[in-house]
Amino acid sequence: MSRKNWKRKIALLLAATLVAGVSPQNALQAEAATDITQEEYEDIVGTYSIDPDVPGYQEYVETYPQVYPDQEYRIAAVDYVRYEEAGESVTPEIYDNYENIPGGGSAILTGEEALAEFEVDVQESGFYDISLVYYPIEGKSSEIQRAFFVDGKLPYSELATVELKRIWVTNITEKAEDENGILTKVWQVDSQGNDVKPRAVEAPEWVESYLYDSNGYVTDPLSLYLEAGTHTITVMSQKEPVLLSEIVLSNS
Repeated sequence: MSRKNWKRKIALLLAATLVAGVSPQNALQAEAATDITQEEYEDIVGTYSIDPDVPGYQEYVETYPQVYPDQEYRIAAVDYVRYEEAGESVTPEIYDNYENIPGGGSAILTGEEALAEFEVDVQESGFYDISLVYYPIEGKSSEIQRAFFVDGKLPYSELATVELKRIWVTNITEKAEDENGILTKVWQVDSQGNDVKPRAVEAPEWVESYLYDSNGYVTDPLSLYLEAGTHTITVMSQKEPVLLSEIVLSNS
């Protein structure tokens, strides 16, 4: 059974509650920008401080009507409404059409201690998959980690730490034909003529990727249930810098 069909079955179980006019307990109501400090956001997702009342993803999904609007919202990162580094309000570095940004747009550099907020006006209540358009610039070669909040709240525990993938290739680039005329890669050799094991090197490029559960327990893209109205999406850095071009909400 597909993910959306499964969710629609759950909707039937919730129908009586919804008809009675009882709103889901953790519903994200339309709000504007937040006034929560970066330190407070960090406390929310701290290793030992995630509120036990914050649901896991499956519980979160089952709380809401299974509606999937046929709409897409692309939030340009340069349209941020708040940007801080280490708790101080600053202006981020802006990169215009860097390395052929998809659509020829711009991006902001979000550092390791960054907090960025964006507003989106949702026309129809429902679930929206979350994806990012980003460029994994050189850092310390460790995982790129971010936390995501909506209207100042952590919707579910899986958004406390989301990892963004890097692009890796081997350092073998030279090619030659073998005795059969087949083009193969040429391995480097040491002073004794032995093949040297190739190493992985970064080959960054623009990526548009859904957000996934970093622990792998949830295999579908992570979604948000947003009621119609204006919402604030907060992206907090936990590890490594990254160029961010767009946040995308859709059901494609």
